[in-house]
Amino acid sequence: PLMCACLSLAHGSCDPVGVLRLLLEDARVQVNARDMGGQTALHYACREGHSELVRVLLVEGSASARLADRQGKTPMDVARRHEGCVQLLKVRGGIEPSVDI
Repeated sequence: PLMCACLSLAHGSCDPVGVLRLLLEDARVQVNARDMGGQTALHYACREGHSELVRVLLVEGSASARLADRQGKTPMDVARRHEGCVQLLKVRGGIEPSVDI
């Protein structure tokens, strides 16, 4: 559910950060859960360029920025086109890109 929320909320008209925070309050939510391709909610938020969702996942949800999907891509790899997400991953996620962005 968290991954779907990050994908759909980034394009919706509701308050994506508020909905994400509400989901993260539920102890049953696993912030680092993976989909069939091995991607996490952080992958989805980074791919969509939603820097505020990335910040909430990293800071409030303690999401791991180091998890790679089945293709070996980390959230940093999928965030390359979105400078705000890249900066958050560097500062909040402790990640340095493997290749120059």
